[in-house]
Amino acid sequence: MNPMGPLAELRDIVTPPPPSAWPWAPGWWILLILALLLLSTSIWWLWRWRRRSLPRRLALTQLAQLQQQVANPQTLRQLSKLLREVALQTYPWEQVACLNGRHWLEFLDQTGDTTQFTQGPGQILSEGPYRPPKEPLSPKLFVLCRAEERRPQPLSEGISLSLSLSLSLSLSLSI
Repeated sequence: MNPMGPLAELRDIVTPPPPSAWPWAPGWWILLILALLLLSTSIWWLWRWRRRSLPRRLALTQLAQLQQQVANPQTLRQLSKLLREVALQTYPWEQVACLNGRHWLEFLDQTGDTTQFTQGPGQILSEGPYRPPKEPLSPKLFVLCRAEERRPQPLSEGISLSLSLSLSLSLSLSI
C-alpha cells in the first residue's frame, strides 16, 4: 500500500478555458438592439426638433436685425409681416390668414397670454404700417414680439414647415 494513500491518486486542478467573447449571449444581442433603437430614435427626435424650430430661429434672428433698424420707416411693416409668417407656421392657415386689425391683435393676445397687443405697445401693429412714422419704435414692442415668437407651440396642432418661409426669411436675412 502506498504511504500517501488516496492523496497520491489526486490530480492537479484543471482550470477551464476562459469564456470566449464570441458568439454573444442572447441578452447582449437584445441590449445592443435596444441601444441602437434608442440612439436612432434620439437622433430622429433631435433632427425633427431642429427642423421644426428652424423658422422660429430664423424669425428671432430677423427680429434682432429689425431691432437694430428702429429708425427705418419700413421696420414696422416688416415686423408685422414677420409676426404673421410665424403665426401662419404655428397655427392653421384658416385660423390666421383672414385676421387683420383688431382681430389680429386679439389673436396675438390670446396666443401669447397677454393684453399688451390690444392695450399696450402692440397696438401700433394694427394701424402703424399704414401711417407715416412719427418716432422710432418702442423697445417694448420688440420685447413683446420676441416673447410672442418664443412662446411654446400648441401641442394639438403640428407645424407645417414650408420651404417658402424658410427661404423668404433666409433671403431677407442676406439682404
